[in-house]
Amino acid sequence: MELKQLKRFLAIVEEGSFTAAAAKLDLTPQALSTVISNLEKDLGLRLFDRTRGGHTMLTPYGRTLVRHAQAQVRAERRALEELFALRDAGGGSVSVGVAEAFSRQVMAAAVARLHREHPDIRIHLYEDYTEALLEKLWQGEIDFVAGSAGTPDRMDSKIIVEPLYARNDVIVARGSHPLAGRDDLKLRDLQPYTWIVPAKREIEQQVIIDAFLSENINPPERFIWSDAMLTGTYLLLREDYLLMAAPALIGQTGDSSLLSKLNIDRPTIHRIASLCYLDDTVFSAAAETLIDAIRNLSKEVEGATPLTELRPIDPSSDKNISALH
Repeated sequence: MELKQLKRFLAIVEEGSFTAAAAKLDLTPQALSTVISNLEKDLGLRLFDRTRGGHTMLTPYGRTLVRHAQAQVRAERRALEELFALRDAGGGSVSVGVAEAFSRQVMAAAVARLHREHPDIRIHLYEDYTEALLEKLWQGEIDFVAGSAGTPDRMDSKIIVEPLYARNDVIVARGSHPLAGRDDLKLRDLQPYTWIVPAKREIEQQVIIDAFLSENINPPERFIWSDAMLTGTYLLLREDYLLMAAPALIGQTGDSSLLSKLNIDRPTIHRIASLCYLDDTVFSAAAETLIDAIRNLSKEVEGATPLTELRPIDPSSDKNISALH
């Protein structure tokens, strides 16, 4: 498949018809139809079904090709940006996905260092769950993910997982919570309270429930399911709710007295903070500089298990499932 063919294929998808796409591309409908016919002939697959009024519908093969075509076009654009930046003595660009469990202090310090030393570099940051960010990585939208160990099965063979440090989740509450500051906490003391859990992560609610059941204690009955990080933080600050989260969350409010780590070590999830990138990636100078800063700063994460004490990660192992956060 040629890149020009893929661009014209995507134009039809975006415009909804051969006629509209041809006008946008300054081609005749016949010429565009020939390009797509040749592509379908080379593939041995039908990509479009024509409907009345000249509109087109993607076949299942066409829908599958869209994602890969978009990734190829984005990759070309990113490559040209880097080349032109080098030609013009500019800084280039770097796009990073930051998962919710990765230390924001590390990422902020690394980005600030990069911008201070190379102010012309364009920096793009995206926050989401590791799974969603790995999809962006797979599609060529970002250079790498600062997330956690473990990858969806279909990506295992293509994604490198480089562990940096490991930390256990903590139980977080507002500073004025009735349990804050107590040294004699038992799991039973946490049972009456409402917990905030990720809506997209049923496994985290199950970890909480299993911790109580393992001690023959009735699990909590009230949960709020939320994937809204900022809203969830405000809920914690307003009410006597509980949250199982990465220790980095406590410092995100700007005042360490607002959120408090409870003095109890269960329930928890062991998370391995990692850099994730495609195995055939050739990083730009900008990305390499940022990655080096992240690696160095990760050695200083408080209370973390350092890289030298972590075992290599087997992405296909079921043992990593609980660390996919």
